[in-house]
Amino acid sequence: MRGGFKFGGRSLSMGLLLIYTFSLMFWDYLIESKIAAGLLIVVGLIILKGRFRFKGMAYIWAYALFTLFFVFHTVLGFSRDAVASWNALSTMGLNLVIAISCIGLMSRDRKFLEKYMKGFVWCAFLVCCYNLIIKHADLFNGQLTINCPKLFSSEVYSHNDVPGYAVIALFFLVYFLGSKLISSRIAISGILFFTIFILLSGARKALIGALIAVLIYPYIFMTKKHSSGQKIFRIGAAILLLIVVYIIMIKNDFLYNLIGYKFEDVFQGLISGEFEESSSISRNRMIVGGIALIKQKPFIGYGLRAWSSWIGLSGSWSHNMIIELTFSGGLFAPIIYYSFYIPFFKGLKKETSHDYLGSMLFCYMLFMVIHELLSVSYLARSVSLMYCIITVYLNMCRESTCNEQIT
Repeated sequence: MRGGFKFGGRSLSMGLLLIYTFSLMFWDYLIESKIAAGLLIVVGLIILKGRFRFKGMAYIWAYALFTLFFVFHTVLGFSRDAVASWNALSTMGLNLVIAISCIGLMSRDRKFLEKYMKGFVWCAFLVCCYNLIIKHADLFNGQLTINCPKLFSSEVYSHNDVPGYAVIALFFLVYFLGSKLISSRIAISGILFFTIFILLSGARKALIGALIAVLIYPYIFMTKKHSSGQKIFRIGAAILLLIVVYIIMIKNDFLYNLIGYKFEDVFQGLISGEFEESSSISRNRMIVGGIALIKQKPFIGYGLRAWSSWIGLSGSWSHNMIIELTFSGGLFAPIIYYSFYIPFFKGLKKETSHDYLGSMLFCYMLFMVIHELLSVSYLARSVSLMYCIITVYLNMCRESTCNEQIT
């Protein structure tokens, strides 16, 4: 894939991407990150000579249409809190421009994309180390990533921010290990570091992502091609392995007090309908309350970010993407947003049998299906970065430059 100056374009593009990624992890939504994003956009525009490709960019088209939908939704007066809606739309507009710039700068070749992924791992390692240093007193109580101040700032990370970066780094490291792109010693050390960090954080979504990255992805996909029967057996074995991991978390006192009780309460609550753990109680209340309000306005909704200003709803987010989007813009909002999932899954599924990178990204998308039931990510720039990587990868596959084969 072509793009940029013939001399120095690759290095400058990589530098811009890594500066932005580093700033995103340390100062997301703060002025430092915005400066890095501005640098990425302006210098990226110069490198790319103002030429951007929009063919094969399902994510960009879906996100643009999603943003435009809520612009009209707010202009027409359907938003309960217009100020909050416009603030969210300004962030979405910036996210869209950043995503277009990232895709343009990444769209070179597979080696460039893999080099950026290695840079991402190093950035994630640094922010995790920073978190460990600042919150060392909370190393073993499940509060490791809660109220951790950002670098040189009084602003704090959300509980799942840093574990989320660690999950992506884990997916990348397992891919590098299987593809032998880095030494096994470094890869295994990195996998152990990020896995332990996620476990100590007590973040449920991140632990689910870690299990998919470390167990499901390599066990099912990073092997020679199997028959359908063998694949079914391996999937069943992977499920059994996850059950064993769950039992260990429940039976081991340290792991139970750290994170096991959260999963236990979720499973018991789903069976009985009653939750006891505070986070599960809050999430269940959000879903019940959100659905009740959605039924009153199923096609119009209450406006982007209206959830945060609605008295009686817990927290500023619904912690469920489908509930949040439907509450905000009615039934059409999630349909528009998730329209890019179809070409993503369809394109990645074609590559799972012969490409480690394709199968890794496919597994990440499976994780996102679970993630969206537990979180709200349409403003998350780290998630957007992954969608950019997937977009670039699928475009390379269409142009026959995605040439790693499983042998």
